[in-house]
Amino acid sequence: MKNLILLFIFLTLFSCKKDRSADPQPAIQDASFAFQEFKVEGVSQENISFVDRIIFIRLPLDYAHGKIILPSIKMNKGFNLETDISKGIRYESNGFFLDVSSENYGDQSFGICVIPAVPLDVKGDTAQYEVTITHDTHIQIPIENIGSIPFVDEKGNFHYFPIVSMKSKRSGEVFEIMSAMFVSEGSVSDKIWIDIPKTTPADVFDVTIQWAGKVLDRPGLIKVKHGKPEIDQVGGFFVAGSPLYTLSGFNLDPNHTYELQLENDFASAVKIALVRKDFNTLVLNMPDNIKPGNYHAKIFIDSKEYQPLSYPYPPYANFNFMAAETQPHLRILSRPSLLKSGVCYFYESTNVLHKSENIVADIRYRYDSETTAVSLRMRNLGTGQEYILPSTGSRETVLCWGPTFSQFPIPASVPKGRYEVYAIVGNDLKDPKQTSEKLGQIVTIQ
Repeated sequence: MKNLILLFIFLTLFSCKKDRSADPQPAIQDASFAFQEFKVEGVSQENISFVDRIIFIRLPLDYAHGKIILPSIKMNKGFNLETDISKGIRYESNGFFLDVSSENYGDQSFGICVIPAVPLDVKGDTAQYEVTITHDTHIQIPIENIGSIPFVDEKGNFHYFPIVSMKSKRSGEVFEIMSAMFVSEGSVSDKIWIDIPKTTPADVFDVTIQWAGKVLDRPGLIKVKHGKPEIDQVGGFFVAGSPLYTLSGFNLDPNHTYELQLENDFASAVKIALVRKDFNTLVLNMPDNIKPGNYHAKIFIDSKEYQPLSYPYPPYANFNFMAAETQPHLRILSRPSLLKSGVCYFYESTNVLHKSENIVADIRYRYDSETTAVSLRMRNLGTGQEYILPSTGSRETVLCWGPTFSQFPIPASVPKGRYEVYAIVGNDLKDPKQTSEKLGQIVTIQ
């Protein structure tokens, strides 16, 4: 929604009937070049000024026309006003340009910046607004006396977004809000949209809003509450020898228990207790008996499996415990026929391969994609025989999360059967630093 609002703002401000860059520009940039007379009902002339191509209108405290200005305009000779102002101009939280045509100077555009004298204020008598931390936490608060958006200062600088900070009643800590903006619903209401970071503690906050040279302080305006525990991502990467592995999330209340379960086709499921650090962090102390490998991870909260957000192609091996930081890892195997389309393209993970199709593999590593050799090592679980499958050399980028895939033809010499699979990056097929841990799934070639 916010992206659409931003797009609307930019379109409102910068769209025009034709490309004005090709039009001849007037020698004098001040708006008085085109406007002989510019009056606004209820506004004295000393409160109307031209600065370059911006017309500044400062409303009096007793301005009687609400969110509308009623201009009366006379143009200089050779200029015609193309914008219909017969019904007035709504200035509140709105960007507005006057379009002017001229045979000698081409089409011109002049911005209007309206600055109310009354203070920025929260509309209505609601003393406090509540918000619960979720995946996308934001709050909308009715606001008035915003004036024009963008606000243009005397130096001609454009300002599109208010500056918002929240001060904790309990700790006194100040949180600077990185994303806040004004949104308008036509003549219905104007609001400030505030994104609340997921790291914000549960508390009551004093709020300060700075906009157009005005400062609004509202004690206790926002109350933040914790919702149910959520984990940002189940799985990840852990390197042997690292002291800690952390999982990030939010609403990680101390009254819950948290566990990570690791398993694969070669190892039974093991649950490891996660230590809660704070409301946003869980810490894993990896036990010595867990060996590097390619695991399927699950999170349990209060002994109940946690259901994360769905992924376009959820890999079985979503937790990679690597022997070294530079070690490659094999994330998924697929087939060309399992390329899926929709909002974006992705390969569906599978552990069933067909001799009639290439193997498609997502292999993560640090490398020069043009010069590094990539291979699959496949070990037949029945006979113990190993096979090296070189890639075709090309890599394909798929648009979900940006993974790239290599393809590997299956030679006729590779029999059908069940296999364990490794990725090898480099020309030394025996170098363990260039070999991934084996894929956590047993793979069947049909």
